[in-house]
Amino acid sequence: MAAATVVEKIAGPATAVSAVYGSWWFAVGWALLAVLSLAYMLRRKLQRRVPTFLLHSSFLVILLGAAITHFWGEQGTVHLRRGIPTAEYVGQDRLVQQLPFVLTLDQFSIQYYPGTDAPMDYVSLITVRHHGDSEIDAFGAGPSPIEARVAMNDVFSHQGYRFYMASYDSDQRGSLLRVSHDPWGMGVSYAGYALLLVSIIAFFFDPRSHFRQLWRGAAMCALLLGLASCHKAENNAPRTIPQQQAAELSGLLMDYNQRICPISTLAADVSLKLYGKLGYHGLTAEQVLAGWIFFPDSWMREPVKQSYGARAEMENAELANIQQLLASGTLLRLHPVEVDGEILWASPMDYLPQDVPAEEQIFVRKGLGYLSELATRGQWSDFSQVVSKLKEYQITKGDYTVPSPTRVKAETLYNHLHIYLPIAIFLICSGLLFYIYFIVAMDSSRPWVATVAFVVTALTFCLLLFLVSLRGYVAGHWPLSNGFETMLCMALCALAGGLIFGSRWRLALPFGLIIAGLAMIVAMLGDKNPQITPLMPVLASPLLSIHVAIVMVAYALLAFAMLGGITGIFCHAAGRVEQSRSLARIDLMMLYPAVFCLALGIFIGAIWANESWGRYWGWDPKETWALITMLVYAFALHGGTYRWLRSPMHLHIYCVAAFLCVIITYFGVNFLLGGLHSYA
Repeated sequence: MAAATVVEKIAGPATAVSAVYGSWWFAVGWALLAVLSLAYMLRRKLQRRVPTFLLHSSFLVILLGAAITHFWGEQGTVHLRRGIPTAEYVGQDRLVQQLPFVLTLDQFSIQYYPGTDAPMDYVSLITVRHHGDSEIDAFGAGPSPIEARVAMNDVFSHQGYRFYMASYDSDQRGSLLRVSHDPWGMGVSYAGYALLLVSIIAFFFDPRSHFRQLWRGAAMCALLLGLASCHKAENNAPRTIPQQQAAELSGLLMDYNQRICPISTLAADVSLKLYGKLGYHGLTAEQVLAGWIFFPDSWMREPVKQSYGARAEMENAELANIQQLLASGTLLRLHPVEVDGEILWASPMDYLPQDVPAEEQIFVRKGLGYLSELATRGQWSDFSQVVSKLKEYQITKGDYTVPSPTRVKAETLYNHLHIYLPIAIFLICSGLLFYIYFIVAMDSSRPWVATVAFVVTALTFCLLLFLVSLRGYVAGHWPLSNGFETMLCMALCALAGGLIFGSRWRLALPFGLIIAGLAMIVAMLGDKNPQITPLMPVLASPLLSIHVAIVMVAYALLAFAMLGGITGIFCHAAGRVEQSRSLARIDLMMLYPAVFCLALGIFIGAIWANESWGRYWGWDPKETWALITMLVYAFALHGGTYRWLRSPMHLHIYCVAAFLCVIITYFGVNFLLGGLHSYA
């Protein structure tokens, strides 16, 4: 599977499917693995340990469901045009297949986020008619119609056929639906997923399970292991408006990044993009933006952040483009205008339809220029009055597109709390200090130090949870839709893990701090300017949030095991054999929930994919490497079979080496292999 992801990168997905994933020998390999696994389960008499037997059996049931889908399931697409009945679809083999009923597209529409051109959903309204009724038309359809709706994450099912929204025609008079006819395969697969969940819960409550034995022994292991600076504005700072007027200006609303948000959001993004920080020469981000709007000539002479490396030319060109857009006012869509019954937000440079009243067109064209004149003359009292009237105009004309005052205040607050880097540095430094102390002091460490570590972890957890919750409230959805947000989730999971396991294992506290800090550093490196954007329609599913959160919990626990492995190796090298042995037990205790969470996360993702676009698994590189990671770590849970893993030193080395799979899954796939999971 690992080799196939490389083949896909070099030769394309079609080659990888034909040469590996869709080949006969690949299917035979899975079948042989299932048969040998069942035989080995019976040989080891796992049926005597019901939770363990059901856990392993669930994977066999899932494989059986996949086999039924692969060999007997039917998939294809049906193209509908408005008002034209259709009773056939094109299968995967490009052969035309017949439907047992007739579909007619009544209407297709794109729903947008209020006041923007960002798609929120794609909706097809269809009518289903059946064959054999009394009144027959040219297609053999009777007069007993069923009205149905197909949208993203909203599947229509009928007579064993499931229809998913796939695409639409450019004239918006037609839509392309994905068709799946797989009642038996889906039922067996879902039964396997349910069995997996039930068996995992039963496993953790089974008093004879290896995990419970490790947990009871963790008490003995615990006995053995015992910013912002202020700068004054320089005299040579470029020209801008006073801070009070800049704050008033930041309260205005605008259409930016496909959302209606306060100008402070644009100010924060512009300042970070151009200068790498919030503010410049002691000026606030709002003053920086106002300077570019009203005094562009003064700011054009200022040096901006330069990029180096492979993407330098593209990124520097982007910065130059932003400067031009700001200077021309093209970015400033401040004016809500009603067009064909819809409210759109326009900039002074946008074309306005003829039916927009003349006085309103003049206001849109000249309003910002009048503010610029007042700023140039230094008439700040008049400037504030015009800004206040513009805000009243926005609220009145913006109507349903205007966000609530509470959400606007929350977003403004979030824009000023860009403190992720100081938090990350604090987490890493404090985590390293506690880690060094606990390792050096070991049995003689003072209890109050552990209390301080617990308090530090708890406070940073609460602070980060507040920031993430604030971001989620502003965005209007769970903040788990891109790489920046998922790494913040991992940081939260790491801190939560430190708090949960810290009472029994003191090293869990510094491990949680270090992992959280590194996760936040990676988040900012991968997305130096995180933007809050509307969700793509396909991502607007609660299953996505559950899927990402569970996988992040698994990654955090695997990171704990990796750091425990590194510590165990050093303890063994220092002659602390008993501490190394205790750490091995704790590593193994971490691996059980980590592997189970990873398995659940993978299969919840499969359910989400099936409910969104009609397939469980597409052998995308991210999916494939997640499965590889689960299988690699599952080896470590089978010390009874692989006896060399019973050695503490071998287990430590394995936990450290296996973490490479996590790195490849999360980062290697994103930056090297690509695929559909670009949001992650």
